[in-house]
Amino acid sequence: MSMVREIRRLSELSLCRLSGSSNARGVRRSKATKSFAKSTKVAMDSLGVENGCLYGTYAAEITGHDEPIRCRLVEIFNIIQDSLEACLKAAVKAGDLPKGFKCKEVGDFILSSLEGAILLSKGKRDTSPITTFKRVLFSSILR
Repeated sequence: MSMVREIRRLSELSLCRLSGSSNARGVRRSKATKSFAKSTKVAMDSLGVENGCLYGTYAAEITGHDEPIRCRLVEIFNIIQDSLEACLKAAVKAGDLPKGFKCKEVGDFILSSLEGAILLSKGKRDTSPITTFKRVLFSSILR
């Protein structure tokens, strides 16, 4: 299986956590953001922090050498950002976040911060950066 196809397969598996949480199933989309952050820590605990994030690792190591992989990673990151933005917009609509909340900006920040926390966890071989990310996100930004 080519690397691009493998990235596509793995991205579809991980993105279903965000897109699968919808009002149609009776689960508020605003909860999907919290679920996404929690599932990241669970994955890091079970798979080992030394592996980090597949997308982040490829972004850091391969994108300068392989244009098709770089393009696919941009697509994946855009899909994740769009999904986070949609979850935040749903939270605004439901009254969980204030009107005028900068959903796109915060969605981009969440992804960037999470990827940074995963990278730090990989380097430290400790999930405390992800725990800190979750605590700050839900106590200061998404309260």
